[in-house]
Amino acid sequence: MADFLLGQYKVEISDPDNTKVHTLDDWRSLDFEHKLNNTGPLTLRIDAFSDVHALFQTNSRIRVRRRIPGMLDWYDEWEGLHETGLEQIFQNGDRVYTCYASKYLTLLQRRTIMWFKNSAEAMKTATPAQTAIYEYVLENLGSYATIANGRLFDGAVSNFNLEGTGGGANWSGDRAFLNLLSVIQEISSWADIDFDIERDGDGFLFRTYLNQRGIDRTTIGLDPSTGLNAAGNKPVIFSLENQNVASISRTISHRGSANVVIALGDGQDGARAYEVVTDEAARTLNAGRLNQREVARNASGQGTSADLIVVGEEGIEKMQPTESVSFVPQRSEATLYGRDFWWADKCTVRFEGSEYHKRLTHVKISVGKRGENFRSWKFEDIPS
Repeated sequence: MADFLLGQYKVEISDPDNTKVHTLDDWRSLDFEHKLNNTGPLTLRIDAFSDVHALFQTNSRIRVRRRIPGMLDWYDEWEGLHETGLEQIFQNGDRVYTCYASKYLTLLQRRTIMWFKNSAEAMKTATPAQTAIYEYVLENLGSYATIANGRLFDGAVSNFNLEGTGGGANWSGDRAFLNLLSVIQEISSWADIDFDIERDGDGFLFRTYLNQRGIDRTTIGLDPSTGLNAAGNKPVIFSLENQNVASISRTISHRGSANVVIALGDGQDGARAYEVVTDEAARTLNAGRLNQREVARNASGQGTSADLIVVGEEGIEKMQPTESVSFVPQRSEATLYGRDFWWADKCTVRFEGSEYHKRLTHVKISVGKRGENFRSWKFEDIPS
């Protein structure tokens, strides 16, 4: 791969108050990852020196910056807080220091919803999901997280701001004394809402993304006259023809699918109520019922035949055959990570004339003496 397409990196180290104390441009190894709605870890190994402890304090801020000369200016690729330091001395006199850091979402992981059960702060009733997330963070990490307001222990972080309330389907639940990050992840997964903590000046900003974060770079709604999609962006298309994939594959699987569902209602033995729901086109795909795939679903408590039919239809919908495309991106001057697409962005993949829309939800990057290496990618299907 041409060296001019490789990203260059530097690591800026600041104290907990965000005053920069050092910039590293050389290290033994650097590994980090992005993972949606989670604390992507970083591991940085350097040659140990005498004042290393002055640089890596508890909660020192680590900022990874990246560029591609002539193609992409310096930008912030990863940011987080130093959490653990490892010092090693070997028999030959070699000294190595390892910094283990986590993205700023670690602040949520450090908090418990420290409010009594049934309190307004622990229990949310028919609350828009985005609001529930906002309130839990405000009440356990933001300015409201004080004993004066009723929290069992002060938890407010200085210079911590929040953004985004009011949307999403209504959510209800009492999460007293559970981990804050785990609860926010539960709600966000249920409501398709993303969240993150970003640097905000010298402080922090918690932000929710009601329609998920990232830029839509798919071909959905593409206008051939402008070359822009429905979101007004130029699509990023991965395909063999565009020479930006190393490999691509498609899997069509009927294993684990079902096209006949019997929903079992109330009653015993021969008196038990039931309804059979079929996907007739899929069931008769092969002669002689070879493709007839049956499952039973317990629907006790469903009072009518119509209710049982709904259970059966839901089973048919959930157990459809799967079609999936996977690929490994290849470095291309026309499709550069960090310039043309980034983690959380949506894109389109072409395979044998068909298009599939994906979202980059997880990426692992290593930076060593030979430059950067994208160790793994995870592109997830965008629900239609």
